[in-house]
Amino acid sequence: MDIDGISKGASVIPFEHTAFDMGLGLGRIELALTGENKFSLLPWRELSKQFKDSIGHISDMDAHYMANLCRVIDELTSEGLMPGNKRHSYVLRKIIRSLIEEVWLQSEGLVNVENVLQPFIEGSMSESRVAAAILGEESSLRQILSEVDSRRKKHPEMTASDLYSTFGIRPNLLSLM
Repeated sequence: MDIDGISKGASVIPFEHTAFDMGLGLGRIELALTGENKFSLLPWRELSKQFKDSIGHISDMDAHYMANLCRVIDELTSEGLMPGNKRHSYVLRKIIRSLIEEVWLQSEGLVNVENVLQPFIEGSMSESRVAAAILGEESSLRQILSEVDSRRKKHPEMTASDLYSTFGIRPNLLSLM
């Protein structure tokens, strides 16, 4: 292993997506060197506070979790990765959907995610890529929820577990529909 990639003999093969392969470790390095990590994580702490201010009843832990999801999304989209169905792109899709679901659950409704995440989008390294990724995934998720709602009306016997297995929709989201 090399700081810039994987060592293969005398050469180094660069990491495809450093945010995955390096584990977003800037905060860990700062903590190891100084015993604190108040500078590298400051923007994410501020975002966590903004989530608390905008949603109100959200816990510190949930606000921190949402800020961490934003941190990963920001790193990956700034590297050029966009949501998709394969490998790293699929992981990014799942991370973005987790953030959207968390916003909806914490807001107790299917709110416009862009409004809640505006401070994150505006402060991101690649604002337009982050906005496109989040808005695209929110649109897809809303379409899936619409299909789930339609399916529930046709087949009221379907359980939350059936719907999760079929559509990947977390059961606690069903109560928001």
